[in-house]
Amino acid sequence: MSFGKSARWSFLLISAPLVTSLLGLPVLGGLAVSVALGFLSWLRVMRTLKNRDSGMILCSIPPSHFVEKVRFSMDILGLKYEEETDMSLLGIFFSGRPVPVLKIKKGPFVSVMYNSVDILRYLWASQHGTQNEEKAKFLTPTLETLEFEKRLDVMGTKMQILFYNMIDADFIKDIGGRCVHHVPEWQKYFHTLAYPVLSRMVKKVFPAAKVPESKAYIQEILDEAEKTLEGRKFLFGDAWTYVDIQLAAFCACLFVLPEEFARRRFNAVDKPFLPKTGYPGMCEYQKELRKSYPLVTAYTSQFYRELRC
Repeated sequence: MSFGKSARWSFLLISAPLVTSLLGLPVLGGLAVSVALGFLSWLRVMRTLKNRDSGMILCSIPPSHFVEKVRFSMDILGLKYEEETDMSLLGIFFSGRPVPVLKIKKGPFVSVMYNSVDILRYLWASQHGTQNEEKAKFLTPTLETLEFEKRLDVMGTKMQILFYNMIDADFIKDIGGRCVHHVPEWQKYFHTLAYPVLSRMVKKVFPAAKVPESKAYIQEILDEAEKTLEGRKFLFGDAWTYVDIQLAAFCACLFVLPEEFARRRFNAVDKPFLPKTGYPGMCEYQKELRKSYPLVTAYTSQFYRELRC
């Protein structure tokens, strides 16, 4: 189950021993609590078995460029899905799951897929023999696109290092969920309380010492893309493919910043995502990238303008 909808139940189970202790319940009282929780768990299972709904749920955090890679592709295919939005840092460190996660529900049974690469392969294969088969051709993998996808995914991890080290700490708190629509309110409050601990964990996972090498790798990919786009409209062949979508999604998140990013799931009343002014280090870097890579910038803007409207 995803972090968002299972978390309250998980917290209840975790806190039960503490509540029992605080109330000073005897052994029989503790046993009664355990039996009650077991009965409630059984009811949850029975309710699930009676479920006959089908559909897809995309577990996400809107700021994630890896989520946008999948979200953009699903929208191009015109697939119906529910997006379940969690706080970014809470989802990563407390549920142990990365994003994106795609859940395919068929009655009481749920298949769960992790990793954007695997999800795209599933989406491609699942459209064979359907009315979407022609539309899904952009997802067809080749040796060239698979190799470039791997390099783009590495670029994606380098982007995470930049984000967590070059953006104002207060905004990192917002990007976790306060400036995002559809995040459960309890997660926002808990995130605020837990942020001092979470920020320390972030610094260990995304160390500042790796910022220079991350910038160098990103520049290598963008240099190659800019050179490729000098001679043609798309990265491979005469038609765009899923790696074009991925590059556009990553560049949109990193420095192009189109309004259509993440299906406009950010609350502009609080703070827009990666604002163009306000965080000098990141903003100057974004301006530098837009100036250095005009073709990639125009290419990204065109994808969002034509396919995201």
